[in-house]
Amino acid sequence: MIRRSSPPRVFVSYRREDASGHAGRLYDALAEKFGDENVFMDVDTIQVGADFTQAITSAVASCDALIALIGRDWATVTDESGRRRIDDPGDFVRLELETALARDVAVIPACVRGASFPEESDLPASLAPLARRQGTDLRDTAWRDDVRRLIARLEGIVRPESRQAWWRSRRRLAALVAAVVLVGVAAGVALLRDGGAPGGNASPTAADRTLLGFVPAITRPNCQPIDWGDEAATAAVSCSSAGVAADYYLFESRQVRDAWFLRTRDEIGIDPRSGNCTPQSFRGGAEYPNGSYMCWFDGDEPLIAWTHGPTAVGVRANNWQLHGAKGAAALLRQWSCCLRPAE
Repeated sequence: MIRRSSPPRVFVSYRREDASGHAGRLYDALAEKFGDENVFMDVDTIQVGADFTQAITSAVASCDALIALIGRDWATVTDESGRRRIDDPGDFVRLELETALARDVAVIPACVRGASFPEESDLPASLAPLARRQGTDLRDTAWRDDVRRLIARLEGIVRPESRQAWWRSRRRLAALVAAVVLVGVAAGVALLRDGGAPGGNASPTAADRTLLGFVPAITRPNCQPIDWGDEAATAAVSCSSAGVAADYYLFESRQVRDAWFLRTRDEIGIDPRSGNCTPQSFRGGAEYPNGSYMCWFDGDEPLIAWTHGPTAVGVRANNWQLHGAKGAAALLRQWSCCLRPAE
């Protein structure tokens, strides 16, 4: 196999509701190996339209490889009408994969969360070739070894000359990245202001807007309605910033919210009032002026869940970018400054 003298360009395709944490971990590993200027992720935040189409076409088609992260819910996530998103021609993930397959970009399915590779019968006709691509597993129990093998496979991909020429200009790359970021920010603002766009994620409902009112103002611009989450919630929004993702849930009443909190605590096995959370002792539950909170590690990924006492709002947040004590410290800082309501 011919080796290249410059790093491969890699696009990470994933669904937030299916594999956001794994996507963040994979991005970090790829960026550390190949440089963050050679790894694309989160182009799916751009609204459908001319800018989105251009950004998708440029980012995906100019890459050497696209990694399709496939979790257990990748093919079955549905929209508000109950239709599978993968069957929607405007679905972001579908557009990313169709562009890669049409432009002869190497597509590598990578299963996470114990998922199985999709069968052709599970896919729309335009994505049928995906089922015939050689895939890989990225297991939580062997993450480093599996990612190391994936990186070795990426290093062996030969870049066609047409894509080499496109990437020779670092200025052009920087301009594309800047455009993607700016359009993504504009899309987020428009989502909250105008109620969403056709073909995008779930549009804000009245309940969504009520829930957004309880999100601290500093975090609110980074939020979007989601149609997944706790089944007992009447509305849910997901907010992300600086490697931290927080899902805010609005319940019918404080009693329902408290039941969610207790159920979560019991599933994790945390004793109530078992101590304050610190980076060094990041497992326990306690009270704070506006409600209750608890913290724990899922593997080495830190998570916090809390309630907003005066309302029927509950929140669950995780730091997917940093792990261990360092990630816990960063998550606690975000929780104190930007995620929980002012005291």
